[in-house]
Amino acid sequence: MKLKINNNFYTFFDDIVLSKSLDKIASSFSLSARFNPDNEMHQVLFKPLQYNKVEIYDDNDKLLFTGLTVNNSFKSSSVRTLQPISGYSTYPLEKNNLSLREITKQLLSYFGIQYVVDSSVSRDMDLIYETTVAGPSESIKSYLSKLASQRNIIMSNNEKGQLVFFRLNTNKKPIY
Repeated sequence: MKLKINNNFYTFFDDIVLSKSLDKIASSFSLSARFNPDNEMHQVLFKPLQYNKVEIYDDNDKLLFTGLTVNNSFKSSSVRTLQPISGYSTYPLEKNNLSLREITKQLLSYFGIQYVVDSSVSRDMDLIYETTVAGPSESIKSYLSKLASQRNIIMSNNEKGQLVFFRLNTNKKPIY
């Protein structure tokens, strides 16, 4: 197998595991790799909270997997050991430089579900998220709900079966 991280081939790795399943929207990988603190490429690769692009090829250069590193944790030992790295496939878990409106449109289009944006949240629906990542077992509803809650937006539905994004008007008088 060949491992390419951030468009550079990486040769010192072991214990690679690719986990693919027909009924999952995301695949995962894990491996152990050598860390050299004096190597600039290694410093970038092992830096926490860096979503490094990972490509895994077979020995015939056939692409098997494309994803991002998510977890890496150092093990402290008096003897030099390989360090664990893991992550998930790129699509559909990661969205970069998109607004909640754009993410919603992309995800709901697969299912033919319409949505409505109330004027009270229109501006917030267009604010850009630099990077968002859904968990591999997270539903579309929970992913959108997580993003909406970061903007104090409520999700509901209307009589037409459309998803509705809105914010409560707490200054309005009660009807009854």
